[in-house]
Amino acid sequence: MTKSRILVLTPDYLPQLYGGIGTYVSQLYKYFTRDKLKICFIPYGRTSLFPSEDGVISFDVHSQIDKYQKDSYIYWEKFNEISYEKIARYINESGDCPDIIHVHGSYFALLASSLKKNFSSKLVYIKHGVEHDYQHPSHLKDSIMILLADQVICPSQWVANEVPKAHPLMFSPMKTIHSGIEIQNAVTPVIKNNKILFCGRLSKRKGVDVLIKAVVKISSFLRLSGYTVDIIGTGDQENLIKELVKSSGISDIVSFRGYIENRQVLTEMAHSKILVIPSFDEPFGLVAVEGFSQEVCVVASRSGGLSEVITDNETGLLFEPGNDDELAQILKRLIENPAICEALIKKATAILSYFSWQRVYNQYEEAAISLFNSSDILGGDIDNGN
Repeated sequence: MTKSRILVLTPDYLPQLYGGIGTYVSQLYKYFTRDKLKICFIPYGRTSLFPSEDGVISFDVHSQIDKYQKDSYIYWEKFNEISYEKIARYINESGDCPDIIHVHGSYFALLASSLKKNFSSKLVYIKHGVEHDYQHPSHLKDSIMILLADQVICPSQWVANEVPKAHPLMFSPMKTIHSGIEIQNAVTPVIKNNKILFCGRLSKRKGVDVLIKAVVKISSFLRLSGYTVDIIGTGDQENLIKELVKSSGISDIVSFRGYIENRQVLTEMAHSKILVIPSFDEPFGLVAVEGFSQEVCVVASRSGGLSEVITDNETGLLFEPGNDDELAQILKRLIENPAICEALIKKATAILSYFSWQRVYNQYEEAAISLFNSSDILGGDIDNGN
């Protein structure tokens, strides 16, 4: 069978990655044959730096509809309407009609519906998270995408289990494909600093306040041990977290680094001793795997996909979500017993090969076989190795 054309819809991409979707898209699709692949980058709710890269088309829709942002529904409707006009024009002029559309984000629900209807494309929805709140705007978008999709791909079994709870009427077949990382980015500096690191969006779900509360409980111990805490990231809780740090009297040991490009984040991990992921519901936990690759000891909440990535007391340590007392005890224990960190890191690095993007690509191929009953549907060749 002729190799099929794939169109990828993403709200995030290089050169200025905003979140996990951008990292996922920019790394995974390197393994697909580029002459049958087109990545369409359309930022949602913002403008961005746009790439100059073969195989990537970009549209700045936001600047045309910024005036509608106060009404989120009208903004979303306009976003999809204009995006469809631009993509349909591109398809008609280029003759590059997609057989498969990979949709990364529910922002594209109305756009995906029109593309499927007018170009007879198959829709594969990559579900990067779960929204249980029926009143949240993203829940409606999610519901539309799930009903439209010919297949839903989840980054963890936790997400696959939660989706039917959030969307009881879904009928799309689901497949779990754990995410990957660029393993060759693994580096280990000669010297690691006495640093505890948080990397992620400063939002309620990421639980950075839990880390701050734990640090307050052991602040005297951290000072005596020469440890500091670095917070990398920005978000809607940033001012609240900074105020919590200030009011708690720990500004001398907690630093806010703001947004840092992904490769620099990896370097920061490599120079740190402990990485903390206190999320309340993490769909997969890519930052944990990145921590493995940089030989930093990973401490995470027992939530979402993190429990699938981390084996407690083997490749990292887990604590109950929101339990700052337990987190404080774990941090103190690790600092007092560096041999525990060394043992956890050794086992974590031993399982890194599983998280290769080649493995992820191969599983996308298997997903396409189940969808089309053809092993030749994806735009790339299979490498049976890691």
